Amino acid sequence: MTRALNAKNKLGFIDGTLTPPDPTKPEYTQWNQTKDMVLTWILNSISPSIANSLEYHIDPRSVWLDLSSRFCHGNNARIYHLKRALSSLHQTTNSVHDYFNQIKQLWDELSHLQTATDLTDM
Repeated sequence: MTRALNAKNKLGFIDGTLTPPDPTKPEYTQWNQTKDMVLTWILNSISPSIANSLEYHIDPRSVWLDLSSRFCHGNNARIYHLKRALSSLHQTTNSVHDYFNQIKQLWDELSHLQTATDLTDM
C-alpha cells in the first residue's frame, strides 16, 4: 500500500507529513477531495469485514494507524528469525549465485518488515 501511495505522491496523507490547508483557503476543497480519495483507496484494498470496522474514520491517517495497531505488531518475532537466518547462513555447496539469492531474499524481507514496523511508529 505504501508503494502505491508513494507512486501517486499521496504518502503524506498517512504518514502525517501533509497537513490540511486552512478551511477558508480555496485549495482546501481539493485537499479534502484528495484525502477522501486516499481513504477510499485504503478501504477498497482491505477485506470488507475489516473495512466495515473502519467506516467511521474520517481521514486516511487514522485508518492507517488503526490498521497498524491491529496488524503490524507481530513482526518482531519474524524480524528476529530473519536476522538469525542471515547471521547463520553459509554458502556450503551452493553456487555464489544461489547463495547471493538466499541472502538477498532474507535481506529484502527483513528490510520490508523493518519499514512496516517503522510506519507503525508514525
